[in-house]
Amino acid sequence: SVCNWLGDLIEDDLITVERRSIDTQEEGLPAYKAAALRIRTPGDRVVGLDPVALSIVSADGRVDMVSLTKRLMILRVAPRKWCFVRPSQRTMEWDSEPVTRESFLREFRRMIE
Repeated sequence: SVCNWLGDLIEDDLITVERRSIDTQEEGLPAYKAAALRIRTPGDRVVGLDPVALSIVSADGRVDMVSLTKRLMILRVAPRKWCFVRPSQRTMEWDSEPVTRESFLREFRRMIE
């Protein structure tokens, strides 16, 4: 889980993690509560993991990793399998990369730069 991946940073007081529950409404689904995270650095930079949708074309869910100036989509492509998704710089399609501890920490660092 994300909190496990961030464990060393939390223990060293380099970040704090706030878990929140947000009310979510999607077309065709009843309202529901979804878990969200706020990750805060000592310099008061904040990265959020915000649920966007359970029902999405070609995926079983979407969460956005967001900072003040950046947004990155994370799609659930199979049970327990998530991918970062971004527009390709080479084609008119999308590039995807599995979310792993290493890729998550790299993207987190990019968010707070």
